Amino acid sequence: MAEHTGKRRDYLTPIGLAIFVLFAFALFFALLRLQHIFQQDLSVRISPNSQSFFIEPGQKAELLIGINASTTPFCTAACSYSLDDISTAQALDNGSFEFSRAHEEVQRYELSVSRIGSGQNLYSFRIECSTKGTLLCSEKETASSALIALNYDLSAAQRILQEQTRAGLQSLLSSINRSDITLQQLNDKAFILSSQINLQELLPAKNEINERFTRLHVAAEELKVRWYEQDYPELPALIANYTAQQAELADKLNEVDAAVAEHLGRHNEKVVRFNNLVRQPWQEFAAIKSIANETDYFSIFIAAREFLRNASAEMQHTGFQDYDTIDAGLNQSSNLIDGLQDTTSRNFNRLHAQGMYLLDVEYAVLCTAKGACRERIPLANLTVDQPFNSDVLRNVCADIKVLQQLYEQENHKAAQVNISGYPTEYPNATLQAFFNATRDALYYNITFFDAALASINDSNNSSYSAAAIKAIIPFQAAEFPSSNMSPDTTFAALPMHFSGQLQSFNASYCRGLNVSRVPELPPLDTVIFSTNFTPVQSINTTLYDAPPRCCIFGVCKPCCSGIECSQNPELYPIILLHGHAFNKENTAAYSLDAFNKIQSKLEQQGYLPAGVVTPLSKYTEFRQGEWGLSGRPVVVKGSYYFTSYYTVGQNVVISQKSENIETYAIRLKEIVDLVKYRTGKDKVIIIAHSMGGLVARSYMQIFGDDSVYKLVMIAAPNHGIEGSLNSYCPLLGERKECEDMAAGSIFMRRLEAGEVPDAHFYTISGTGCVAGNEPGDGITSLQASQLPYAKNYAVEGSCSSFFGTDLHTDILNIDKYNRTMYYLEIILRETPR
Repeated sequence: MAEHTGKRRDYLTPIGLAIFVLFAFALFFALLRLQHIFQQDLSVRISPNSQSFFIEPGQKAELLIGINASTTPFCTAACSYSLDDISTAQALDNGSFEFSRAHEEVQRYELSVSRIGSGQNLYSFRIECSTKGTLLCSEKETASSALIALNYDLSAAQRILQEQTRAGLQSLLSSINRSDITLQQLNDKAFILSSQINLQELLPAKNEINERFTRLHVAAEELKVRWYEQDYPELPALIANYTAQQAELADKLNEVDAAVAEHLGRHNEKVVRFNNLVRQPWQEFAAIKSIANETDYFSIFIAAREFLRNASAEMQHTGFQDYDTIDAGLNQSSNLIDGLQDTTSRNFNRLHAQGMYLLDVEYAVLCTAKGACRERIPLANLTVDQPFNSDVLRNVCADIKVLQQLYEQENHKAAQVNISGYPTEYPNATLQAFFNATRDALYYNITFFDAALASINDSNNSSYSAAAIKAIIPFQAAEFPSSNMSPDTTFAALPMHFSGQLQSFNASYCRGLNVSRVPELPPLDTVIFSTNFTPVQSINTTLYDAPPRCCIFGVCKPCCSGIECSQNPELYPIILLHGHAFNKENTAAYSLDAFNKIQSKLEQQGYLPAGVVTPLSKYTEFRQGEWGLSGRPVVVKGSYYFTSYYTVGQNVVISQKSENIETYAIRLKEIVDLVKYRTGKDKVIIIAHSMGGLVARSYMQIFGDDSVYKLVMIAAPNHGIEGSLNSYCPLLGERKECEDMAAGSIFMRRLEAGEVPDAHFYTISGTGCVAGNEPGDGITSLQASQLPYAKNYAVEGSCSSFFGTDLHTDILNIDKYNRTMYYLEIILRETPR
């Protein structure tokens, strides 16, 4: 029995040992797997020899990228890397490698600039690594990136070319500007004058000038664009070409402007001629036309008036062919008027002389027969060169009326004389014969009238011939028949009447003078150009120094600087701030890897990856504002886990995660200040995970929120962690961090007692798991995550890990929870009031 029992014990010992070994192995494997969940077993680090280069065109910058990757002995990792030219959106290089445990290599690149000028090109080096999942190795991913700035400037020779180009271009712009002002004034003058004078023949030339100027103006603006693009080698030849075109345009412009002035002068000259012609004595012409009854004279009168009417209509409507046609009409009218003047002068002088002569005879008869004498006008004083005027003829006719009235008075007296009382020895017939003889004697020299008129046409004799104008034959009383009546009584009985010639003159000419008034042709006004037009300077002749050019994704424009860039919320940089490290052994890079997918999505939306910024990053690595020149916002990962100390003549950098949250807040200030310096922006946007949200809030409580535009907290324990979760926090993470995050801790009470900040707060919380006894993300309850003065969003999820806390971290995995990125996009687009 004992032997049997001994054998049985011998048999059980190997089984128990085997069971123990299996249990131990299972426990070891479980612990190893658990360690892999919370421990970093893959890391990659890149070390550029510089992230900011300065060169002149033609030079090259040597970029060295050191790659250091490591993993656990149980894992094999695969990495891929690429160098992208962000400026041209082109991939310059890519490669891949696999490794176990560790890998180191250096990639060498030569960077250069093909264009001339000053500006900046940006490059991005990115490496992504992942482990292959095996029994003893978890699948992990990590990534690292660096933003490389290649800044370039002009060489000394190029600066000389720049100044030469500037002088030529400014001279051209000034000349074009002068032509622009002159052309505006010309167009204004032509617009105003076109309704007053004829400019038809100048319109084609003026339109051509406008078209040429438009093309030249466009070319000038293109030259300015090329100037600001710093295309100095090509500009001198273009400037010379357009300068020659501008000189031709200026000459043509001056010619047309002078032609407009000439047309204005010609128009006013025609107006003066026209007005002189319409001021001619048309009433005199009409009077002669009426009394002369000459058919040719009538047609000339009508034609002359018609030419003037046509000229008036054409000049007022400015629709005539040209001023030569106006000249032709005025010339024809002038020639006809000359003929009218000659005919009128000849007729008026002739009729005036004839009327005066006949009146002189009648008054001589009246004086002799009746003793009614008056002072006589010497006929010898009449001249042929006196101005023609119908008034002098009207005066003659008026005198005839006066004479007629005198005759009527005398004849009334004669009727009172008793002719029958004359002596009988003188029969009436005898007395009448005597009267007739007397009248014939009195009109003796009328027969010489034609000879007197003939002398008027004698250019050598400007007055009446003395021989032709004889004195009136005086009455001789001795010739009177014997009678007991005195001569005075006898003449008193003598009846007076006009001679046949005077009667014919009065009937033919005096009555014909009473013609209707000839309608006047209104004179034209001379055109005087005046305007209140003020030219507008449409060409900016100021040529500023060409700003540096920054090219992004193939689009080049002036580098972004100034207030419009530094205070533009759309360009504020994003700082991705990690949370609590669940494993003391993990590096800060491991915590930052949680943002990899979000960062990649932001890059697709135009954000530039600018690597990692820590409190140890140096200001001297970049110039102020260098990250902001591109006009695109950057996204950086920020870690507050780094610090340094000075010993034995050198700075020693360490990763220190055993500090309280307020210490991290002080380090965050260094990160914020550095990012503001590098981007040139006055504010940043912080997207913080978990404890990172508390670090950001503490920073703003200590230093103020002037530098923060938006704070987005994802799964942040804003009111602390409660219950059992707080108990096992120190088992994996740092004790001081866990103590600060505990609900009711001094840190949390102080944080919640602070003033409500002015910055814009947002929370994105997880729910669907249990956090203590509350719904949440497994670590932080929904209620503990949200803030009353923030815009709060919630992402529905689940927990499947051993501890039931994976939603707290997986909420950053936007492939699994795309609602997180959806809310982030809403928050980033929003413009808060």
